[in-house]
Amino acid sequence: MSAPGAIFTTRFSVKRVSFCPATLACEGCGDRRPRQWSTGRVALDLHLDGPRALDIAVGVYHCPTCQRWFRAQPPFLRRNAIYTNRVVRTAVASVISDGMAFSKVPCRMARDFGLRPSEASVRGWVRAWTEGIDLSEEYEPWVVETFSGVLCLDEVYQGRLALLLAVEPGTPVGDRLVGYQLVSSSVDGQGVERFLARLSELGIQPEQVVTDGSSLYPAALGRVWPEAAHQLCLFHETRLFVKGAEKLIQEVMSAIPRVPRPSRRKGGRLPQRHEPENPGPLDRAVRIALVRQLRADGLSIKAIVQATGHSRNAVRAWLRGTVQMPTELPELSPQEVAAALSAGEEPVVPSSPPEPWTSWAEVGDVKKTLEGMRHTLLRRRADLTPPQLQQWERLFDSPMGETLKAAHEFMQPWYGIWRDKEGHRRDPGEAWRRYEALRVQPDASRYLPLRRLQDKMGEDHFASLSPFLRHAHWRATSNACERTGRWFRHTQHRHFHLRTERSIRGVIEATALDRMSPLGRELITQAARSRRGRRPKRQRAPEQVEVLAA
Repeated sequence: MSAPGAIFTTRFSVKRVSFCPATLACEGCGDRRPRQWSTGRVALDLHLDGPRALDIAVGVYHCPTCQRWFRAQPPFLRRNAIYTNRVVRTAVASVISDGMAFSKVPCRMARDFGLRPSEASVRGWVRAWTEGIDLSEEYEPWVVETFSGVLCLDEVYQGRLALLLAVEPGTPVGDRLVGYQLVSSSVDGQGVERFLARLSELGIQPEQVVTDGSSLYPAALGRVWPEAAHQLCLFHETRLFVKGAEKLIQEVMSAIPRVPRPSRRKGGRLPQRHEPENPGPLDRAVRIALVRQLRADGLSIKAIVQATGHSRNAVRAWLRGTVQMPTELPELSPQEVAAALSAGEEPVVPSSPPEPWTSWAEVGDVKKTLEGMRHTLLRRRADLTPPQLQQWERLFDSPMGETLKAAHEFMQPWYGIWRDKEGHRRDPGEAWRRYEALRVQPDASRYLPLRRLQDKMGEDHFASLSPFLRHAHWRATSNACERTGRWFRHTQHRHFHLRTERSIRGVIEATALDRMSPLGRELITQAARSRRGRRPKRQRAPEQVEVLAA
């Protein structure tokens, strides 16, 4: 055996560990055999003050029955490994618990502990960790035993791959994954039903199931869990109503008169020419003839654009003949060319906007304010700031204010159907009364986008949105699935190699298992325990192992 510590440099702090039991069981026959001698082994461990090298003395044994030699295997070190289990667990926890990329873990280990394992080693450790996971042993019984009765369903798409998710919201550990299924083809109703049937066989019998408005779930839920209340996600349905009301705002913006721009002879902006929207063939032929005549006189395309006010693309197309041209172009004399050019020097600008607008300044102010405030009109009135409320009051007094106010007053009762001002859930009877009042609101029925939303409202629609009002622990939205889906996409972005089903399954199951028993939790608990008032541990015999990691 070489001299202890002779192979280490001064960069490492050396710690000597002995693992030489007097007898050890043979792996072949199971009989205990005495130690013949001891030999050395080297390992690297974590230490906050810098990298630590372990000079381990292990016992060597011989079994005459099996005719084999074997060594003692320390429990804190893997077979034929140079890094201790604590190094492996820290690297795996950095990926699984902390969400780090594989390429960043070696840098983090080098900065904090002075050890820099290769990225390939980190990938191998994580792969070995995930392949040894079996959710049916501990995780699934834990989920079934502590299931609250509320389940959220959703699907996440990634190219040709789809991920069906079943998540339980509001657990002590956060959003908890109940089950998942990877689908390499398109998701259909039969695939969703098989997924739900597998959860039912596992022992999941929910009282409430929350989904979005997809047509994949109603029939499958009716066959697998007919007694469960099906709740449509209130967030998704509110978003549909907001989009429907936004169509009315778009109509208002398109109906605002267009403010004419003043003529600018210098500075590059073209003069505004108010010409008929559908010019006759004669007018178009004269324009094309004018452009070609100016080009023949030696003017550049830029000069022609500035002189005529036509767009650059139109001038080029007329000169090249790449568009449909009139059959005959008139020949213009120099006097006619000069008259045609002088006719456009003074653009015709309407002196006043159409009624009921009073001035172009009012039109411009309303349009500018509405463009900046359009996304706040449909929010809850309690969420608007005082300056925003003042701006909306000014817009409500404008010529388009009646329509804008109708959209605003349509969405405010919608928010008040389900919760009161303090955020408490309403009684189902009170919610139905408010729902019915909004459905027959006369001011909203005068506008087509709002009338379409009212036509969608009915008893079945209310029944699909109101189950969460029955029990305090039931959920109104499927935000738990949305958060899990975002986590999955972020994981795919962070680990750009996670594209195979094998790697995706490994990360999903490892993260789910980490929610139940976080990696390194035992180490943190031991480190946080106070030693005050505790008796010191008795010294161990030299042949006993010094446990370095959990």
